[in-house]
Amino acid sequence: MHELAAGITTISSLGGQTRNAYDPRRCPGGSSGGTGVAIAASFAAVGWGTDTCGSIRIPAAYSSLVGLRPTQGLVSRSGIIPLSHTQDIAGPLARTVTDLAIALDATVGPDPADTVTRRLGDRPAPRFVSALDPKALQGARLGVLRNYFTDTDDDVARVIRAAIDSMKTSGAEAVDVTIPDFDSLLAGSRAIDLETKFDLLDYLAHRPAAPVRSLSEIVAQGLYHASLDARLRRVDTVSARDSDAHRAVLAKQRVVSARISRLLDSLRLDGLVYPTMRQEPALIGDPQPGSTCQLSAATGLPAISVPAGFTRGGLPVGLELLGPSWSDARLVALAYAFEQSGPRRKPPITTPALVNGRAPETTVFTVTATSAGATPGVRAEGRLVLDRSRYELRYDVRVTGVPADRVSAVVLQRPDSAGPGPVVYRLAGPGATAVSGAIPLTGADVAALSEGRYVLTLFTTDQPAGAARARIEAPR
Repeated sequence: MHELAAGITTISSLGGQTRNAYDPRRCPGGSSGGTGVAIAASFAAVGWGTDTCGSIRIPAAYSSLVGLRPTQGLVSRSGIIPLSHTQDIAGPLARTVTDLAIALDATVGPDPADTVTRRLGDRPAPRFVSALDPKALQGARLGVLRNYFTDTDDDVARVIRAAIDSMKTSGAEAVDVTIPDFDSLLAGSRAIDLETKFDLLDYLAHRPAAPVRSLSEIVAQGLYHASLDARLRRVDTVSARDSDAHRAVLAKQRVVSARISRLLDSLRLDGLVYPTMRQEPALIGDPQPGSTCQLSAATGLPAISVPAGFTRGGLPVGLELLGPSWSDARLVALAYAFEQSGPRRKPPITTPALVNGRAPETTVFTVTATSAGATPGVRAEGRLVLDRSRYELRYDVRVTGVPADRVSAVVLQRPDSAGPGPVVYRLAGPGATAVSGAIPLTGADVAALSEGRYVLTLFTTDQPAGAARARIEAPR
């Protein structure tokens, strides 16, 4: 997970960088990104995360999983290292809604070790498996929260729109909802930085064997990743548990919760719908924009992220449903009905099925492009090794039958219906007749190569439209 659960890119000073199972060049979301990747890769059926602001839902979205942030008080937080006692909540991540429901049935309910679960009061703990209904979307009213469609990647928005259309086809009514003062409503509702220092202090006070006693000691001893440096130093300057600033945040959260609850009630909505993340997973080392986590975190209302589909580049997109307090079982039922309306999840290529208990070997492609034109004897031979676990293509290319000074390039093209298609990767440049190297691939590239949808092309100075070309056939 991300160090101290304090980020959404899942990097740790001792654990290193967790990579996205659908594109290892990218982040998996966080903070429960390790759980998300493990479940996506089928290392286990269900995993557990904590969500202070998106830490279940974001990894679920970026690993094509289902993840629920429950109503605050439905699930015990006992034993969890705290980040913010106001916003922390535990919840499951799973590949299917049924698996999620089984996990919830086993874990929800009151716990004397966590006083927040007293909020259940006399309510019976919901039962999730029995609530699953493939027809749950029939007659459901969903508010499409347009405020969370601003600054959204076009491809992500396309996938979300298609998902909402599918819900409508399944019988749901979708109504547009715009909250005029949305940004100012959420402003000042984040409690995390005001609570981390003292919540961690209380946690460590009950663990005398811990090697540190406080956040101050963690900072002083450099026991954290550099990406958290500014944040931890800022948090460590908080001087009091009960401050005017903290009371203002709690008051603002009550305002936000009441406002959103009234909105859901007045419009008779089963839930609000919006993208879990408005942007694709960031490349490793880059900041991750696009979160919509704060609405559920500030209100304490339940929210579930479900797989909505994939971008054209093969990256998962999550759709989030936020409902009224204690509507967790209804949200899970809606997610189940959506799941049943069509397969939207596919396993990552990086973790293929084991063969006799072992990871499959790399795939080797051999291709020979020969000239059928005015320059007979020209050849470009390639040996390509596809490593799906790394999304990497290693290659050896040899050019014969043409002087080196006439070689312009050897490339990979992806044909389309109109012809050879655009150049996607250059393997060799001008004057090169023997080249070895490696290139990172996207998920779409891996799929296209595996399906025989790439060609190897040699360009020369006297045949700039292509001196030799051959399709790269998948090994049989």
